[in-house]
Amino acid sequence: MKKIILIICVLTIITLFGCQDKNEKLIQQGRYKEAYENYCTVQQFEKADECILLWEKSIIDNEEMDNEFKNITFFSKDYRERYWDNIKEYLYDKVVPNKKESELIIYLVDNCEEVYTYIHQANFTDRTLKKLLTEEKIWYVPQWQSVSYEQYYSQEHFYTDSSVNEMLSADKNFFAYFDADEDGYKVVVCYEVDSQTKYKEQHIICGDYQKYNNLASIYDCDDGYWHYYLADNIIGRLNYKGETEEIYQLKEGEQFRGMFVLEHDIAYYLIENNNDLIICRTYLPEMKTDVFDGIITDKSIMSWTNLEVPPSSNYLAYSGYNPQYLEITAEFQNDRNEWYQLYDKYSYMLSQYNRDEILDRALDGDVRYRSVLLREYGIDFYATFLYNIVTETTTYITHEADFSNAQGEILF
Repeated sequence: MKKIILIICVLTIITLFGCQDKNEKLIQQGRYKEAYENYCTVQQFEKADECILLWEKSIIDNEEMDNEFKNITFFSKDYRERYWDNIKEYLYDKVVPNKKESELIIYLVDNCEEVYTYIHQANFTDRTLKKLLTEEKIWYVPQWQSVSYEQYYSQEHFYTDSSVNEMLSADKNFFAYFDADEDGYKVVVCYEVDSQTKYKEQHIICGDYQKYNNLASIYDCDDGYWHYYLADNIIGRLNYKGETEEIYQLKEGEQFRGMFVLEHDIAYYLIENNNDLIICRTYLPEMKTDVFDGIITDKSIMSWTNLEVPPSSNYLAYSGYNPQYLEITAEFQNDRNEWYQLYDKYSYMLSQYNRDEILDRALDGDVRYRSVLLREYGIDFYATFLYNIVTETTTYITHEADFSNAQGEILF
Protein backbone atom coordinates (compact mmCIF):
# COMPACT_ATOMS: atom_id res chain seq x y z
CA MET A 1 0.00 0.00 0.00
CA LYS A 2 2.79 2.37 0.92
CA LYS A 3 4.49 1.61 -2.38
CA ILE A 4 1.31 2.45 -4.30
CA ILE A 5 0.97 5.79 -2.49
CA LEU A 6 4.63 6.56 -3.15
CA ILE A 7 4.23 5.74 -6.85
CA ILE A 8 1.17 8.01 -7.07
CA CYS A 9 3.06 10.86 -5.42
CA VAL A 10 6.01 10.45 -7.75
CA LEU A 11 3.75 10.36 -10.81
CA THR A 12 1.89 13.46 -9.56
CA ILE A 13 5.15 15.34 -9.12
CA ILE A 14 6.35 14.28 -12.56
CA THR A 15 3.03 15.32 -14.07
CA LEU A 16 3.08 18.72 -12.36
CA PHE A 17 6.65 19.46 -13.38
CA GLY A 18 5.95 18.21 -16.86
CA CYS A 19 2.92 20.48 -17.14
CA GLN A 20 4.87 23.38 -15.72
CA ASP A 21 7.65 22.91 -18.26
CA LYS A 22 5.08 22.59 -21.04
CA ASN A 23 3.20 25.71 -19.93
CA GLU A 24 6.36 27.76 -19.75
CA LYS A 25 7.05 26.83 -23.37
CA LEU A 26 3.50 27.78 -24.32
CA ILE A 27 3.99 31.18 -22.67
CA GLN A 28 7.27 31.70 -24.52
CA GLN A 29 5.41 30.95 -27.76
CA GLY A 30 2.70 33.51 -26.89
CA ARG A 31 0.04 30.78 -26.38
CA TYR A 32 -1.15 32.31 -23.10
CA LYS A 33 -4.71 30.97 -23.19
CA GLU A 34 -3.56 27.34 -23.43
CA ALA A 35 -1.10 27.83 -20.57
CA TYR A 36 -3.75 29.59 -18.47
CA GLU A 37 -6.30 26.80 -19.00
CA ASN A 38 -3.69 24.12 -18.22
CA TYR A 39 -2.80 25.79 -14.91
CA CYS A 40 -6.50 26.00 -14.04
CA THR A 41 -6.97 22.31 -14.85
CA VAL A 42 -4.28 21.19 -12.42
CA GLN A 43 -5.40 23.83 -9.90
CA GLN A 44 -2.14 25.77 -9.96
CA PHE A 45 -4.06 28.98 -9.39
CA GLU A 46 -1.10 31.21 -8.55
CA LYS A 47 0.58 30.17 -11.79
CA ALA A 48 -2.69 30.91 -13.62
CA ASP A 49 -2.73 34.41 -12.15
CA GLU A 50 0.92 34.96 -13.08
CA CYS A 51 0.11 33.85 -16.61
CA ILE A 52 -2.61 36.52 -16.85
CA LEU A 53 -0.11 39.22 -15.86
CA LEU A 54 2.36 38.02 -18.50
CA TRP A 55 -0.45 37.97 -21.04
CA GLU A 56 -1.46 41.49 -20.08
CA LYS A 57 2.15 42.71 -20.34
CA SER A 58 2.41 41.27 -23.85
CA ILE A 59 -0.78 43.09 -24.89
CA ILE A 60 0.42 46.38 -23.39
CA ASP A 61 3.95 46.13 -24.81
CA ASN A 62 2.65 45.36 -28.32
CA GLU A 63 -0.36 47.69 -27.94
CA GLU A 64 -2.43 45.09 -29.77
CA MET A 65 -5.61 43.34 -28.60
CA ASP A 66 -5.66 39.54 -28.39
CA ASN A 67 -8.95 37.98 -29.51
CA GLU A 68 -8.45 35.10 -27.05
CA PHE A 69 -8.23 37.48 -24.08
CA LYS A 70 -11.85 37.23 -22.91
CA ASN A 71 -13.71 36.46 -19.68
CA ILE A 72 -10.50 36.30 -17.67
CA THR A 73 -10.82 35.45 -13.96
CA PHE A 74 -8.29 35.97 -11.20
CA PHE A 75 -8.00 33.65 -8.22
CA SER A 76 -6.14 36.14 -6.02
CA LYS A 77 -7.05 39.68 -5.05
CA ASP A 78 -3.36 40.64 -4.98
CA TYR A 79 -2.84 39.63 -8.61
CA ARG A 80 -6.04 41.42 -9.62
CA GLU A 81 -4.73 44.63 -8.07
CA ARG A 82 -1.35 44.17 -9.78
CA TYR A 83 -3.23 43.77 -13.06
CA TRP A 84 -4.98 47.10 -12.47
CA ASP A 85 -1.70 48.77 -11.38
CA ASN A 86 -0.20 47.77 -14.74
CA ILE A 87 -3.13 49.42 -16.54
CA LYS A 88 -2.71 52.59 -14.48
CA GLU A 89 1.02 52.68 -15.17
CA TYR A 90 0.32 52.47 -18.91
CA LEU A 91 -2.41 55.10 -18.63
CA TYR A 92 -0.28 57.53 -16.61
CA ASP A 93 2.58 57.08 -19.06
CA LYS A 94 0.30 58.15 -21.91
CA VAL A 95 -1.20 61.05 -19.87
CA VAL A 96 -3.65 61.86 -22.65
CA PRO A 97 -4.28 58.53 -24.39
CA ASN A 98 -5.33 58.63 -28.03
CA LYS A 99 -8.28 56.68 -29.37
CA LYS A 100 -6.35 53.44 -29.93
CA GLU A 101 -4.63 53.58 -26.52
CA SER A 102 -7.87 54.37 -24.71
CA GLU A 103 -9.68 51.52 -26.44
CA LEU A 104 -6.85 49.15 -25.46
CA ILE A 105 -7.21 50.17 -21.78
CA ILE A 106 -10.99 49.80 -21.86
CA TYR A 107 -10.54 46.41 -23.54
CA LEU A 108 -8.21 45.22 -20.74
CA VAL A 109 -10.69 46.36 -18.11
CA ASP A 110 -13.85 45.07 -19.78
CA ASN A 111 -12.48 41.60 -20.57
CA CYS A 112 -11.39 40.81 -17.05
CA GLU A 113 -14.63 40.43 -15.15
CA GLU A 114 -13.32 40.87 -11.62
CA VAL A 115 -11.24 43.92 -12.57
CA TYR A 116 -14.23 45.38 -14.41
CA THR A 117 -16.33 45.05 -11.25
CA TYR A 118 -13.49 46.36 -9.07
CA ILE A 119 -12.88 49.41 -11.24
CA HIS A 120 -16.53 50.18 -11.83
CA GLN A 121 -17.10 50.44 -8.14
CA ALA A 122 -15.40 53.82 -8.60
CA ASN A 123 -17.00 54.31 -12.05
CA PHE A 124 -13.51 54.79 -13.43
CA THR A 125 -13.96 53.67 -17.01
CA ASP A 126 -17.29 55.38 -17.57
CA ARG A 127 -16.27 58.53 -15.73
CA THR A 128 -12.84 58.97 -17.23
CA LEU A 129 -11.79 57.07 -20.31
CA LYS A 130 -15.01 56.71 -22.28
CA LYS A 131 -15.88 60.37 -21.74
CA LEU A 132 -12.33 61.36 -22.61
CA LEU A 133 -12.86 59.64 -25.96
CA THR A 134 -16.31 60.93 -26.84
CA GLU A 135 -17.09 64.22 -25.11
CA GLU A 136 -16.37 67.64 -26.52
CA LYS A 137 -14.56 70.05 -24.21
CA ILE A 138 -16.93 71.65 -21.73
CA TRP A 139 -14.53 74.51 -21.04
CA TYR A 140 -13.36 77.45 -23.11
CA VAL A 141 -9.77 77.55 -24.37
CA PRO A 142 -8.87 81.10 -25.45
CA GLN A 143 -6.85 81.81 -28.54
CA TRP A 144 -4.07 84.35 -28.35
CA GLN A 145 -0.89 85.20 -30.21
CA SER A 146 2.30 85.81 -28.27
CA VAL A 147 5.12 88.10 -29.34
CA SER A 148 8.78 88.15 -28.29
CA TYR A 149 9.88 89.49 -24.90
CA GLU A 150 11.63 92.45 -26.55
CA GLN A 151 8.60 93.32 -28.65
CA TYR A 152 6.17 93.08 -25.73
CA TYR A 153 8.20 95.32 -23.41
CA SER A 154 9.13 97.79 -26.15
CA GLN A 155 5.95 99.68 -25.22
CA GLU A 156 3.86 100.18 -22.11
CA HIS A 157 0.86 97.90 -21.68
CA PHE A 158 -1.94 98.99 -19.38
CA TYR A 159 -3.68 96.47 -17.12
CA THR A 160 -7.05 96.28 -15.43
CA ASP A 161 -8.74 93.59 -13.37
CA SER A 162 -9.96 92.06 -16.64
CA SER A 163 -6.33 91.48 -17.65
CA VAL A 164 -6.08 88.70 -15.06
CA ASN A 165 -6.42 85.16 -16.41
CA GLU A 166 -9.86 83.64 -16.16
CA MET A 167 -11.16 80.19 -16.97
CA LEU A 168 -14.67 79.88 -18.43
CA SER A 169 -17.01 77.15 -19.56
CA ALA A 170 -17.51 76.45 -23.24
CA ASP A 171 -20.42 78.90 -23.54
CA LYS A 172 -18.32 81.52 -21.69
CA ASN A 173 -21.15 82.26 -19.27
CA PHE A 174 -20.09 79.99 -16.42
CA PHE A 175 -17.00 79.69 -14.27
CA ALA A 176 -14.69 76.69 -14.62
CA TYR A 177 -11.57 75.43 -12.87
CA PHE A 178 -9.01 72.61 -12.91
CA ASP A 179 -8.89 70.08 -10.10
CA ALA A 180 -7.07 66.81 -9.43
CA ASP A 181 -8.29 63.50 -8.05
CA GLU A 182 -7.08 59.90 -8.03
CA ASP A 183 -7.74 59.54 -11.78
CA GLY A 184 -5.94 62.65 -13.01
CA TYR A 185 -6.86 66.22 -13.82
CA LYS A 186 -10.41 67.26 -14.49
CA VAL A 187 -12.27 70.42 -15.40
CA VAL A 188 -15.18 71.41 -13.19
CA VAL A 189 -17.78 73.82 -14.57
CA CYS A 190 -19.96 75.73 -12.11
CA TYR A 191 -23.30 77.06 -13.29
CA GLU A 192 -26.70 77.97 -11.88
CA VAL A 193 -30.08 76.36 -12.51
CA ASP A 194 -33.10 77.83 -10.74
CA SER A 195 -30.82 79.77 -8.37
CA GLN A 196 -28.98 76.59 -7.39
CA THR A 197 -25.29 75.98 -8.09
CA LYS A 198 -24.64 72.90 -10.25
CA TYR A 199 -21.38 71.24 -11.22
CA LYS A 200 -20.28 69.24 -14.23
CA GLU A 201 -16.94 67.42 -14.31
CA GLN A 202 -14.84 66.25 -17.23
CA HIS A 203 -11.50 64.46 -16.93
CA ILE A 204 -8.93 65.65 -19.42
CA ILE A 205 -5.58 64.08 -18.52
CA CYS A 206 -4.72 60.96 -16.55
CA GLY A 207 -2.02 60.51 -13.94
CA ASP A 208 -1.12 60.88 -10.30
CA TYR A 209 -1.23 64.65 -9.80
CA GLN A 210 -2.53 64.71 -6.23
CA LYS A 211 0.77 66.09 -4.91
CA TYR A 212 0.30 69.17 -7.09
CA ASN A 213 -0.76 72.22 -5.09
CA ASN A 214 -3.46 73.84 -7.19
CA LEU A 215 -2.47 77.52 -7.26
CA ALA A 216 -5.65 78.55 -9.08
CA SER A 217 -7.70 77.57 -6.03
CA ILE A 218 -6.28 80.70 -4.35
CA TYR A 219 -4.72 82.85 -7.07
CA ASP A 220 -5.84 84.11 -10.49
CA CYS A 221 -3.72 82.25 -13.01
CA ASP A 222 -5.49 79.45 -14.99
CA ASP A 223 -6.87 80.35 -18.42
CA GLY A 224 -8.28 77.07 -19.76
CA TYR A 225 -5.11 76.10 -21.60
CA TRP A 226 -2.54 76.29 -18.80
CA HIS A 227 -3.02 75.14 -15.20
CA TYR A 228 -0.56 76.47 -12.61
CA TYR A 229 0.74 74.44 -9.69
CA LEU A 230 3.36 74.18 -6.97
CA ALA A 231 4.97 70.76 -6.47
CA ASP A 232 8.37 69.64 -5.16
CA ASN A 233 9.43 73.31 -4.75
CA ILE A 234 8.73 73.99 -8.41
CA ILE A 235 6.28 76.62 -9.66
CA GLY A 236 5.09 75.13 -12.91
CA ARG A 237 2.25 74.85 -15.34
CA LEU A 238 0.49 71.94 -17.04
CA ASN A 239 -1.72 72.05 -20.11
CA TYR A 240 -4.61 69.82 -21.12
CA LYS A 241 -2.29 67.87 -23.43
CA GLY A 242 -0.29 66.75 -20.39
CA GLU A 243 2.74 68.93 -21.19
CA THR A 244 4.50 70.62 -18.26
CA GLU A 245 6.79 73.65 -18.04
CA GLU A 246 8.91 74.80 -15.11
CA ILE A 247 8.57 78.49 -14.25
CA TYR A 248 10.66 78.82 -11.10
CA GLN A 249 12.64 76.47 -8.84
CA LEU A 250 12.49 77.53 -5.19
CA LYS A 251 15.95 77.60 -3.67
CA GLU A 252 16.80 76.53 -0.14
CA GLY A 253 15.24 78.95 2.34
CA GLU A 254 12.77 80.39 -0.18
CA GLN A 255 9.01 80.29 0.27
CA PHE A 256 6.27 80.91 -2.25
CA ARG A 257 3.95 83.79 -1.26
CA GLY A 258 1.49 84.04 -4.18
CA MET A 259 1.12 84.75 -7.88
CA PHE A 260 -1.18 85.80 -10.71
CA VAL A 261 -0.94 85.73 -14.50
CA LEU A 262 -1.86 88.64 -16.78
CA GLU A 263 -2.88 88.43 -20.45
CA HIS A 264 -1.96 84.71 -20.56
CA ASP A 265 1.75 85.44 -20.89
CA ILE A 266 3.05 87.35 -17.84
CA ALA A 267 3.38 85.66 -14.45
CA TYR A 268 4.00 87.74 -11.33
CA TYR A 269 4.92 85.90 -8.15
CA LEU A 270 6.24 86.77 -4.72
CA ILE A 271 9.09 84.86 -3.06
CA GLU A 272 10.16 85.18 0.56
CA ASN A 273 13.83 84.53 1.29
CA ASN A 274 14.60 84.75 5.01
CA ASN A 275 13.69 88.38 5.78
CA ASP A 276 13.52 89.58 2.20
CA LEU A 277 10.67 89.66 -0.29
CA ILE A 278 11.49 89.20 -3.96
CA ILE A 279 9.11 90.01 -6.81
CA CYS A 280 9.58 87.91 -9.95
CA ARG A 281 8.08 88.54 -13.36
CA THR A 282 8.30 85.77 -15.96
CA TYR A 283 7.45 86.23 -19.62
CA LEU A 284 6.00 82.76 -20.10
CA PRO A 285 6.34 82.25 -23.90
CA GLU A 286 10.13 82.43 -23.48
CA MET A 287 10.36 81.60 -19.76
CA LYS A 288 12.44 84.74 -19.30
CA THR A 289 12.38 85.90 -15.68
CA ASP A 290 13.11 89.35 -14.27
CA VAL A 291 13.94 89.29 -10.56
CA PHE A 292 13.30 92.45 -8.53
CA ASP A 293 15.15 92.17 -5.24
CA GLY A 294 15.43 95.01 -2.74
CA ILE A 295 12.18 96.64 -3.88
CA ILE A 296 10.33 95.95 -0.63
CA THR A 297 12.77 97.44 1.87
CA ASP A 298 10.45 98.50 4.70
CA LYS A 299 10.36 95.42 6.94
CA SER A 300 7.37 96.82 8.87
CA ILE A 301 5.04 96.33 5.89
CA MET A 302 6.13 92.79 5.05
CA SER A 303 4.10 90.70 7.49
CA TRP A 304 1.06 90.48 5.23
CA THR A 305 2.39 91.80 1.91
CA ASN A 306 0.65 90.48 -1.21
CA LEU A 307 1.09 91.13 -4.90
CA GLU A 308 -1.50 93.27 -6.68
CA VAL A 309 -2.26 93.89 -10.34
CA PRO A 310 -0.02 96.76 -11.49
CA PRO A 311 -1.49 99.64 -13.54
CA SER A 312 0.85 98.86 -16.44
CA SER A 313 3.87 96.84 -17.55
CA ASN A 314 6.10 99.64 -16.23
CA TYR A 315 5.09 98.97 -12.64
CA LEU A 316 5.15 96.39 -9.88
CA ALA A 317 2.37 96.57 -7.28
CA TYR A 318 2.11 95.11 -3.80
CA SER A 319 0.10 95.71 -0.65
CA GLY A 320 1.33 96.58 2.83
CA TYR A 321 0.77 98.71 5.88
CA ASN A 322 -0.06 102.35 5.20
CA PRO A 323 3.04 104.28 6.42
CA GLN A 324 0.78 106.99 7.90
CA TYR A 325 -1.13 104.34 9.83
CA LEU A 326 2.14 102.95 11.21
CA GLU A 327 3.38 106.42 12.15
CA ILE A 328 0.23 107.37 14.09
CA THR A 329 0.08 103.96 15.78
CA ALA A 330 3.71 104.30 16.90
CA GLU A 331 2.89 107.71 18.43
CA PHE A 332 -0.04 106.24 20.36
CA GLN A 333 2.07 103.34 21.61
CA ASN A 334 4.76 105.77 22.83
CA ASP A 335 2.18 107.99 24.55
CA ARG A 336 -0.99 106.08 25.33
CA ASN A 337 -2.63 109.18 26.77
CA GLU A 338 -3.09 110.50 23.22
CA TRP A 339 -4.89 107.27 22.34
CA TYR A 340 -6.99 107.43 25.51
CA GLN A 341 -8.20 110.89 24.54
CA LEU A 342 -9.21 109.66 21.12
CA TYR A 343 -10.81 106.60 22.70
CA ASP A 344 -12.91 108.87 24.95
CA LYS A 345 -13.97 110.94 21.93
CA TYR A 346 -15.43 107.83 20.31
CA SER A 347 -16.58 106.18 23.51
CA TYR A 348 -20.12 106.02 22.16
CA MET A 349 -19.02 103.11 20.00
CA LEU A 350 -16.02 101.80 21.97
CA SER A 351 -17.06 101.97 25.65
CA GLN A 352 -17.74 98.25 25.86
CA TYR A 353 -14.19 97.43 24.70
CA ASN A 354 -10.87 97.65 26.55
CA ARG A 355 -8.89 100.63 25.23
CA ASP A 356 -5.46 99.01 25.69
CA GLU A 357 -6.56 95.82 24.01
CA ILE A 358 -7.73 97.79 20.97
CA LEU A 359 -4.38 99.57 20.62
CA ASP A 360 -2.39 96.37 21.19
CA ARG A 361 -4.23 94.81 18.24
CA ALA A 362 -3.76 97.81 15.93
CA LEU A 363 -1.13 96.10 13.76
CA ASP A 364 -3.42 93.09 13.40
CA GLY A 365 -5.88 95.35 11.59
CA ASP A 366 -8.35 95.62 14.50
CA VAL A 367 -11.56 96.89 12.92
CA ARG A 368 -12.41 99.12 15.91
CA TYR A 369 -9.04 100.87 15.82
CA ARG A 370 -9.17 101.22 12.05
CA SER A 371 -12.63 102.73 12.24
CA VAL A 372 -11.42 105.42 14.67
CA LEU A 373 -8.41 106.37 12.53
CA LEU A 374 -10.56 106.47 9.42
CA ARG A 375 -13.04 108.83 11.10
CA GLU A 376 -10.42 111.01 12.74
CA TYR A 377 -7.67 111.18 10.11
CA GLY A 378 -9.22 109.71 6.97
CA ILE A 379 -6.61 106.94 6.71
CA ASP A 380 -6.70 103.15 6.94
CA PHE A 381 -3.97 100.58 7.54
CA TYR A 382 -3.97 99.25 3.97
CA ALA A 383 -2.00 100.75 1.07
CA THR A 384 -0.94 99.72 -2.42
CA PHE A 385 2.71 100.38 -3.26
CA LEU A 386 3.68 101.08 -6.86
CA TYR A 387 7.27 100.58 -7.95
CA ASN A 388 8.13 102.25 -11.26
CA ILE A 389 10.54 99.94 -13.07
CA VAL A 390 11.69 102.74 -15.40
CA THR A 391 12.37 105.46 -12.82
CA GLU A 392 13.11 103.04 -9.94
CA THR A 393 10.89 105.03 -7.56
CA THR A 394 8.10 103.90 -5.22
CA THR A 395 4.82 105.63 -4.41
CA TYR A 396 1.76 104.39 -2.58
CA ILE A 397 -2.01 104.71 -2.71
CA THR A 398 -4.13 104.53 0.45
CA HIS A 399 -7.54 102.91 0.63
CA GLU A 400 -10.61 103.52 2.71
CA ALA A 401 -12.31 100.48 4.22
CA ASP A 402 -16.03 99.84 4.24
CA PHE A 403 -17.17 98.88 7.74
CA SER A 404 -20.77 98.08 6.84
CA ASN A 405 -22.24 94.61 6.87
CA ALA A 406 -24.18 92.87 4.10
CA GLN A 407 -27.32 94.77 5.07
CA GLY A 408 -25.53 98.12 4.81
CA GLU A 409 -25.49 98.68 8.59
CA ILE A 410 -22.40 100.48 9.92
CA LEU A 411 -20.54 98.19 12.30
CA PHE A 412 -18.18 100.80 13.77
